[in-house]
Amino acid sequence: MPLIPKEEYPVFFKIVLGTAAIVVAYGILHDQYLIRVCERHFTVYHPQYFPTANITLLAVCFAMMATFGPGMVLGYLMYAAARWGSRVKAGTRAVLTSVLVVVLALEVVCVTAGRLAPWLLQHSLLPFPMSWYPDSTTGILITQTTQLVAYFMAPVFSFLALARIYCRRPLSSSA
Repeated sequence: MPLIPKEEYPVFFKIVLGTAAIVVAYGILHDQYLIRVCERHFTVYHPQYFPTANITLLAVCFAMMATFGPGMVLGYLMYAAARWGSRVKAGTRAVLTSVLVVVLALEVVCVTAGRLAPWLLQHSLLPFPMSWYPDSTTGILITQTTQLVAYFMAPVFSFLALARIYCRRPLSSSA
């Protein structure tokens, strides 16, 4: 039996590509925020892969590069959580809504942590060592904290969404 039956292809592609699209859109909006808080986060402290001085385009390029692969992986895992096994299959809308909730919740946590970073540093409560920051200016403190929280919390939030999708699927009556 194939991993994904042929009749499931439309749902598979909607979930995987829809999830990737949401994650990439999140990344683009997230990086648009970061580059406006502190341009140097991208123009000085990232490799210069993209030959542009346009900060909006630069942030879009970095966001797409950073989020497309993880978005595809999350999409595949969301499909598996929603459709595999003997439980009743979850619909595409429920899956994509969960992904949207995850990225919105993640961004609230990231931006809040970033905005609190100067205060956290002042009170010796910053959750990351200063060696993880390329400099100690306020802008870099905010953007780097926002990014670090995103890197550490995205897998946690994603796992919670996967568990929610799977656990909300009722047991099949034929099982």
